[in-house]
Amino acid sequence: NRFYCSQTCAAMAEGCSRSTLLIAAVVAVILVSVGLLYTAPTFGCESGDTACLAKQAQSAAAAQAVTTSGSTAPSSSSSQSMESSSTAKAPIPDTLQGGDIVPSNTAGQVKDGKSALQAEQDIGASKQEGQSRDMAAADSDNVDVLVPHPKCRVLYFFHIPKTGGTSVYYKVTRIQRPGYRFIAPQKYKTEADLDRMVYQPLKSGQLKEIVLYSHHHSPPLGEFLPALMRLKKKLAGIGCDFHSFAELREPLSHIKSAIAYNDITDYTAYIKEVANFQLRYIVYQTPRVQEMSDAELLEEAKRILGHFDVVTPLPDPRGYAIFADCLSLEKKTKEHINTTKKAKPNLSEEQIALFNEVSKLQYDLYYTFSTKDGVATTPLRRCPPLVRH
Repeated sequence: NRFYCSQTCAAMAEGCSRSTLLIAAVVAVILVSVGLLYTAPTFGCESGDTACLAKQAQSAAAAQAVTTSGSTAPSSSSSQSMESSSTAKAPIPDTLQGGDIVPSNTAGQVKDGKSALQAEQDIGASKQEGQSRDMAAADSDNVDVLVPHPKCRVLYFFHIPKTGGTSVYYKVTRIQRPGYRFIAPQKYKTEADLDRMVYQPLKSGQLKEIVLYSHHHSPPLGEFLPALMRLKKKLAGIGCDFHSFAELREPLSHIKSAIAYNDITDYTAYIKEVANFQLRYIVYQTPRVQEMSDAELLEEAKRILGHFDVVTPLPDPRGYAIFADCLSLEKKTKEHINTTKKAKPNLSEEQIALFNEVSKLQYDLYYTFSTKDGVATTPLRRCPPLVRH
């Protein structure tokens, strides 16, 4: 028995020793693995290669920064663009075609513009640089954030003369209901005016709907667009929608209407005086000023209109229908209030050829947003439903 016990104890001791060695080996493997993982950033670098090691350390730090930024809370501007994670904007369908009406549950798209070119040739370099910087900021701010259930709304209507805007003016000035305000073109001149007359009353809940009308006496869009884009961004931050509208007219029809309405007798002189009428009005708020080249004027007009939610060519009726729907108006068709009753001028072939030559940019602009049949080629975005209590 004593011999048996001694043999058994020896065997057990040997087994324990082997187990201990096995455990030690496993622990060693784990420690080596951890050590290798810990020193993984230095793989590929030779011993003493400080430049390589520094570069890899920099890459690791950048990767860590990306990981950290991806997990942090969104910035204030992005958090203001949605009410909650459940209301984040949906992607635009890849099949969206020009002229389609974008439903209210589809966010708009980032409208990529170019730097502004509206500076006068005799303006100093510092002022010109400042204006370009403002326009670039307006373009970068124009991320069309979706406010799916807005508590308030601003409708900005840009009225180019002889495009049926007076009919819109007639309608919106006669709306009478609590929380509604119409702001005439001559009432606002500065960004401070927008804050006082638009942003603060909406933020306080004093108002729910505002029509901001742009026509004669309004600040020219070539200068005022950055202020409007900042207003749009601020409104999104308090859960309010900003929707912008503009209408274009076929150029030859437009000039004939303008000649008749203004009792012009010298057709040729007038055609030369107001060349590129609609483009000049978009940039300068007057058809009698042009302080940049034709190519720059066309690019600037396109860039400005690229910030609008709805740009419709006449006679396409859908732009006004969307505008009326945004205001919950029963009648969705425009009542033509200020139609020129006078006979349209009978332009000669030479005068038409002259007009086509000096105003060819108008055709470029019009057919950027219209088919040959007068149907919109760019998406038309509906207003999301307004929360009414």
